[in-house]
Amino acid sequence: RVAEGWERIEGCRWVEHDRNDGDSFRLRLPDGKVEEIRLYFVDAPESAFRTYGGGRNNHDRIADQARDLGVTSEQAVEIGKKAKKMVKEWCAEGDLTISTQWEDPFGDRRYHAFIEMPDQRGSWLHERLVAAGVVRIHTKGSDLPNGQSESAQKRRLKQLEETARETGVGAWGL
Repeated sequence: RVAEGWERIEGCRWVEHDRNDGDSFRLRLPDGKVEEIRLYFVDAPESAFRTYGGGRNNHDRIADQARDLGVTSEQAVEIGKKAKKMVKEWCAEGDLTISTQWEDPFGDRRYHAFIEMPDQRGSWLHERLVAAGVVRIHTKGSDLPNGQSESAQKRRLKQLEETARETGVGAWGL
């Protein structure tokens, strides 16, 4: 059962793209349209130090991510690479189901969504990333499409993060 306001789309497929990372990536919907999906609740560290036109770069963002994870900027980038690899491996396995309200908060055509894992119905990608210790809980949240409240989900994510810390996985194992 999907809560009101959510569109649940089954049969989505991973699309390889050089800008895919651990929290946003491209999926091909069953109608053939490719959309960039942004996960709710989590932020994966950047997977490379980049310099853009006009001298801008992502170094301050990486430093902020590193600070939240308690690692160096260089370690944060390595964690970002690991998150990117995990997402690709998990999502390229087969058909994905997304639940979205087609929110585009940054105006860049990255739509927030929840991704159900193909191997475990009811298992969410963002939760698996938190449990793996490769993301920080740091972005837009939402009530879940299954009706779970945003606050209940934040509590669950904090529990998953605490377990990751205690067991020394991902960033917490460095």
